Amino acid sequence: MIILNTTYSVRTELQDQWIEWMRTHYFPFLEDTNMITDKVFSRVMVGEQGGSFSYSLQLHLENASAYQEFEQKYLPQCEAKLIKEFGQDVLAFSTLLKVL
Repeated sequence: MIILNTTYSVRTELQDQWIEWMRTHYFPFLEDTNMITDKVFSRVMVGEQGGSFSYSLQLHLENASAYQEFEQKYLPQCEAKLIKEFGQDVLAFSTLLKVL
């Protein structure tokens, strides 16, 4: 299994709006790809830092080839949706993990 872990830094005043948008727009888009076998959405357990809070979204994919397909077909759309909606008020970085 491959896990795409994305950490988001969300401006404090946008937290509620961003979480709602993730649940009503972003997650349904991910589910419609039929490539994500599971997801875990979490708040990083540190307090506010520099006017923002951090969150983690872990997307589980079956294997490396499924990730490559997801990366080519859907990841650019995911990133574009986030930037269009929140611009620089939500920053993200991703790490690819392989379950041992």
